[in-house]
Amino acid sequence: MQNDPRPQKRKWLGIILVSIIFLCLACLIFGWILQTFFPSVSTTTPSPSAPIIISIPSSTPLSPTPAPQWELISVQGVFHLVVIDPIYKTDRQALIYISKNICASDDICKVLFWDDKSKAANSLPMTDLQVNAEVANYSFNKNTSLDKLLICNQGSCE
Repeated sequence: MQNDPRPQKRKWLGIILVSIIFLCLACLIFGWILQTFFPSVSTTTPSPSAPIIISIPSSTPLSPTPAPQWELISVQGVFHLVVIDPIYKTDRQALIYISKNICASDDICKVLFWDDKSKAANSLPMTDLQVNAEVANYSFNKNTSLDKLLICNQGSCE
């Protein structure tokens, strides 16, 4: 009497089906964990051709209250030139929040801040007046783990 291979095939098909279902469930659970504990930030990059005025909703967990007003003046490579409301020029929480939103999709990013649009740089290199008017700068490099905000005064940043 010859062994019937069909029960063996059914067993393997059942194992494969259960494995696929398990993987799908694991992916769903992993996705839920990422969304719940690590909310994603928009990865859209603004067009450098026109200034964008942005108000970040104050209901966002890391957002300072009230939401900081800022304008992206220009983007040149990794450099983002931004004008902020003067009341936020030394508000580390507001500056970091704005910077992290701007740099969300970049591996290397530099944000330069001014509180007076007439003194802000529109492009690089900057004039001495623009360097001295800079109120803060943020540097981020995913490759080296650099994540640093410096507050500036008359061209000196600390």
